[in-house]
Amino acid sequence: MPVKELRVGSSRGPGNTPRPGSLQALYKPDALAKWRALSDKDDPALRCIPVAFGTLNVSLFGLGFVGQIVQTPKFVVMLTETYHGFKLIPTDGRAHRDDAAPSYRGDSVGRWDGDTLVVDTTNFTDENWMYAEGNTSFHSDALRVVERYRRTAANLLEVDVQGADADAAARAVRSDHGADLREHRHGRVDGRGSETGLRAQIDSDEAGPFGPARSFRSSASRTTVPAAPRRRL
Repeated sequence: MPVKELRVGSSRGPGNTPRPGSLQALYKPDALAKWRALSDKDDPALRCIPVAFGTLNVSLFGLGFVGQIVQTPKFVVMLTETYHGFKLIPTDGRAHRDDAAPSYRGDSVGRWDGDTLVVDTTNFTDENWMYAEGNTSFHSDALRVVERYRRTAANLLEVDVQGADADAAARAVRSDHGADLREHRHGRVDGRGSETGLRAQIDSDEAGPFGPARSFRSSASRTTVPAAPRRRL
């Protein structure tokens, strides 16, 4: 399936049309008609239902701004501040479960591709949206999300995401982000740029690409954080 670059932000443009570059611009005709009939008041998050992916295009944060990654020999666990959400990601080679009911955040399995953690998530319910904050973004139960987490420098975690929904969208979508692993502070970072409040803690009980426990801050603009020197992970 061809991949389309996904832009972040509001999806609704002038004349109740999808903004070019958004997930909604890829909806099939039936899904597009449904999208036009929905609005902020229909957001499942208003009923405390978690998103399938993440409002900020990072599933670790879900609906919020704070997350935690815990790495063990057989699992990577992602904890999200909103609704006490979590994802258990086995990394011991097991396949997706065939006995689990569809769920809001799907069923995830992980594997290491060199220094990159690849997380494959399927078996979603179709009762929630991809995003929240009024960004109408429903999906079908055919949704599949593949995330790639890679530490590209001492203080930088790269997150690359591809999603496909054969029943609702005509093409797959892709987004990527960088996350600063330096100490989180309120206000400003190193005197440059404004603090967004996005934060995650990485804990590891073994030597691995995520390294020792530390926190990272993610900003909507990579230019607000001085570049960290590159090194092998």
